[in-house]
Amino acid sequence: VTHATQHVTCCVCLRTAQGSAAACPECQQACFCSTECAQHGRVVSWMHGPQVCSMYRALVSASQAQGGLLDEQDVDTGRFLAHVIALHASAQLSPTAASIAHLLIALQGEATEAELRLAHKLLPILQSAVAGVLPLGASELATLLRKEQLNSYGILAPAWYTSQLQAAQQATQQGQDMEEGERVLRGSALYSLASFINHECNPNVARFDCFDVLGPASTHVSFRAMHNLPAGTEVLQSYCPLSWDYEERLEHLRDVYGFTCTCQRCKLESTWSLEEDGGPTGSQSMGGNSGDCENEDGEQTLHGDHGRQGNMDMDEGQQGGGSASG
Repeated sequence: VTHATQHVTCCVCLRTAQGSAAACPECQQACFCSTECAQHGRVVSWMHGPQVCSMYRALVSASQAQGGLLDEQDVDTGRFLAHVIALHASAQLSPTAASIAHLLIALQGEATEAELRLAHKLLPILQSAVAGVLPLGASELATLLRKEQLNSYGILAPAWYTSQLQAAQQATQQGQDMEEGERVLRGSALYSLASFINHECNPNVARFDCFDVLGPASTHVSFRAMHNLPAGTEVLQSYCPLSWDYEERLEHLRDVYGFTCTCQRCKLESTWSLEEDGGPTGSQSMGGNSGDCENEDGEQTLHGDHGRQGNMDMDEGQQGGGSASG
């Protein structure tokens, strides 16, 4: 769960707990939507056990220290690493933790200098909150950061929360200005099978989840065809919001995922001149908004805090603008 939505997003099931959230009494940096989630989060150590709780406190203290050791994105990254550290610390005693840790390690991704620098920055802060030696070193944490960046899915907060945040920012004149239609991330989740779906700037599936539907909480995700697909057609998702223009998509896919997209949409839009009077833009071309869908079935997740750009993600069947932290 991101630091920005920690008081309205359950740290166990990622459900929005409007008006019913109970803050963690120890760290005040996480909340629970129900008594059941509070109990489960404390019993399952890598969700919100004592280690995670202590590391959350250390991260927010570092962000509030004179000179500001950490910015909000650093804190979100540190929160993900807190879960990873607690997960690996539990792996020798818990078969479930060992299984999830194995899935995480098996994901694609090798650390770059950027992840190494960030891991070295966060490691002493996280270490200060935990007794004993951490189960992972800086290079291992950096590799896991890269794996999370490449394979996780950003989970959008409800539209009503985005509206509230925009109103608060306007009233206090604090925070970054949000573009019209932009949505706030509540957190991120790793779906190991879904991460194998390849990219297409004009995808043929949209992602749905059901974090906020009525009834039992669920972290499942499903992909639905956007039109009829003949048998044997490859399922393709978008790694970035559909409303992004060609240059934005080109830069993001190259810098984050290390490839240059040559799909039909990119080939077409690369020939356009934005300087032409009335020339088309990326959002005008392919119909639009990066609607991201949140509704139904899927597979088990490990919650993180960083988030992957893109991936069509709709909530409760409602179109929403796509934005996510990198």
